[in-house]
Amino acid sequence: MRTTFLILLILAVFRVTAQETDAERAAHLADSAQILADSGNFDDAVKVWEQAADLDAFKFTEYRSRIAQMYYKQNQFGKTNKVMKKLLNRNDMEESHYLLTARSLYKVDDLKKSNEVLKIAQQKFPSSGEILYELGFVEMRQQKFRNATIYWEMGIKAQPTCASNYYGFARLYSNSPERLWSVFFGEIFLNIEREGTRFEEISKILFETYQNGFKKGFAQASSVNLPQTNEEIQLPFTLEFEKQMFAASDKYLKETVELDIALLIKIRRSFLERWEGKELHEKFPNQVIDFMLQLKDSGNWDAYNYWLFQFGKSDEFATWKGVNEDSFTEFTDWIESAHYEPDANNLFLRSTYVR
Repeated sequence: MRTTFLILLILAVFRVTAQETDAERAAHLADSAQILADSGNFDDAVKVWEQAADLDAFKFTEYRSRIAQMYYKQNQFGKTNKVMKKLLNRNDMEESHYLLTARSLYKVDDLKKSNEVLKIAQQKFPSSGEILYELGFVEMRQQKFRNATIYWEMGIKAQPTCASNYYGFARLYSNSPERLWSVFFGEIFLNIEREGTRFEEISKILFETYQNGFKKGFAQASSVNLPQTNEEIQLPFTLEFEKQMFAASDKYLKETVELDIALLIKIRRSFLERWEGKELHEKFPNQVIDFMLQLKDSGNWDAYNYWLFQFGKSDEFATWKGVNEDSFTEFTDWIESAHYEPDANNLFLRSTYVR
């Protein structure tokens, strides 16, 4: 009954007439299929898109790829791959079509073919950060972590505002001895992709990374060459970050067992004051720390941090928000235009600090 009602509604809205061209009829059918898809009627949407594809040869790839998307949404990856395989050699394949194909292939563990598809896509869309992220993801699935980070850094350079490459870095380094990279890339990601399931995931990961960092460390010392004389040790950025973060946390974490957002706000402020006071922002230019230094004195520091870590301590966030509803609403409006946004002249790259 529900499907019948929807189809009748669609016909009432679009009123296909004999005067329409095949392309116009196909467009109306595609609109109808989208309504069905939006209502969760994927199988019926497939049937309507099939009709649309048969009517308009110029949009055949677009309509057939929509059919593949319907199969993908239902976890029918074999059917997705069957549809997309027939489209791969067409000249009108778009970036999104290649991405759908590659993702569907690695869903069935065909990493080799997925990589091949992405390589073709990279040649056609060399400035796509999303394609480079997926190439890195395939490498990560094969435990080739260094290769993954190379692709993700290429993705940041190619398309600085593509959130996925920061997402990859944040997840990868959160469980490594070099947690500081998860700290930085996670914060950048949250500034770019400010809502959704990935925001929730990285917000939680970022808080947990700080928790684990204070217990186990944020950086590795194995690559540091200590001087043979009594000269002062010149720490690299990674260890200087860890040193100042530990020093900032010293008075706050001595008598507390569990880190919370309120404490982390104080620690991060203390860290910034130490970093600026020792002029480390001049020794180690860092766009993310510069952004935080500006934010620290803006009046939005507390709200920003509660927003940033909200899914790491959801109960604490909810309590704070309940008391500060108006100021948080003002903050969410403000962050839309004031968030950290990288561009070609303002990139945060791991390779800047580690060779």
